[in-house]
Amino acid sequence: MLIYSIDTSGWTSLKRGYPANNFPSLWRNVDYLAKNNRLISPHEVYAELEKQDDELLKWAKLHKESFLKLDSEQVAVGLQIVADYPTLVNPLKQTPDADPFVISLAIVRQKRSTLLGDECIVVSAEKRGSPQKYKIPDVCVYFGIRHFTILDVIAEEGWTF
Repeated sequence: MLIYSIDTSGWTSLKRGYPANNFPSLWRNVDYLAKNNRLISPHEVYAELEKQDDELLKWAKLHKESFLKLDSEQVAVGLQIVADYPTLVNPLKQTPDADPFVISLAIVRQKRSTLLGDECIVVSAEKRGSPQKYKIPDVCVYFGIRHFTILDVIAEEGWTF
């Protein structure tokens, strides 16, 4: 089974590219993934979404169970990611940057669910960066975690509209 750890940019890409009013069946599928614990984000993503008072925040409030508080292992992995890839985060940002925690959530979930045959994939709208400005896909490559865009999720799930 595939589990998706989705970043704020992934959520925003989903909302902008596939608005619920125009793609209701897509959002029913998204709801299904969320209700079956296959679409997750760290709580830090929820905090970033709270800055946008829009339809996406309304959706997130209805699916709070998809936004997880991190355990100590996930926090430790996230902090190690920041230490190894300091340009991944913006040190001037007022709220904690979600990027390392989206990845750490996937890494730890992947490690814990390997015996069950589950795979955790990071989802964002980001493209590869550079050592001067690492991006989520760069870190995923290092840790051997697959990185998808929203369109990749749609294709992997076999959704057609």
